[in-house]
Amino acid sequence: AKDDPQEILDRLPKDTIIQRDIVYATNGDRKMLLDVYRPKSDKPLPLVIWFYGGAWDWGNKDRSNALVPMISRGYAIAGVTYTKSREEIFPAVINDCRAAVSFLRLNAKRFNLDPKRFGAAGESSGGHLTALLATTSDSNEFMKHPVTQKASSAIQAASPWCGPTDFLKLNDVKASQDYSRKQSAPSRLIGAPIKEAPEKCKQANPITYVSKGDPPCFIVHGDKDFVVPMNQSELLHAALQKAGVPSTLHVVKGGGHGFSKITPANNEIVKKVMDFFDRQFNTANKATNPPS
Repeated sequence: AKDDPQEILDRLPKDTIIQRDIVYATNGDRKMLLDVYRPKSDKPLPLVIWFYGGAWDWGNKDRSNALVPMISRGYAIAGVTYTKSREEIFPAVINDCRAAVSFLRLNAKRFNLDPKRFGAAGESSGGHLTALLATTSDSNEFMKHPVTQKASSAIQAASPWCGPTDFLKLNDVKASQDYSRKQSAPSRLIGAPIKEAPEKCKQANPITYVSKGDPPCFIVHGDKDFVVPMNQSELLHAALQKAGVPSTLHVVKGGGHGFSKITPANNEIVKKVMDFFDRQFNTANKATNPPS
């Protein structure tokens, strides 16, 4: 079922510029869509793209966007719909995500964006995609869509939330399910039970691509998350640190899986994420007039 955008629209600050249902690429007969929300500004805006969670298999860009408060801080935010695993297996989804970044950079003037200040954040499967975008930013991987040849698909900062990063280690600690099952979300994503396809898992794992050139990361995970165990974020954090990439792992004490629902506790997490992007993009809360 299509998510209702009204929850997002109702939360937008007054005078937000709304540009919805923009085609950023095509995938067969599917039009891949994104939305951009931004404040009025006489200077190009930093952008943070939100990648929703949904086991790579449900949801769309109208799923609750946790980044709406960033608009009041002088950011543009975007939401992206991408190919689901039931439609086409990996790497279709990350090809889409990289195309969305390239499209937005190619059209930076149209949306009043600063192409040198692009970030991404996402939750669960969207956290996986965010981490994969970050770790492939300095590579030529996953550039199927023609738009990725026209503009860079690199991001300059990333905040992955509770996302898988090393599929074959999902069951190394307590988890709510056996991820090696044929019908598990990672198995559906790669098109085979994960234990039977280690090379395909390697291709889909963000950890595979970690290198010194990756952008700074602010990783968020709950220590009571048994849907995607916290070892997934610990592994990514350790790999980034070993490579010399600035990385922070923010552990939410007592936190379960996911932080995009609007609650006082989650609002505090979003604030920490916003502070991270402020530091990376040097915005210093200059809401209507960020530096160019």
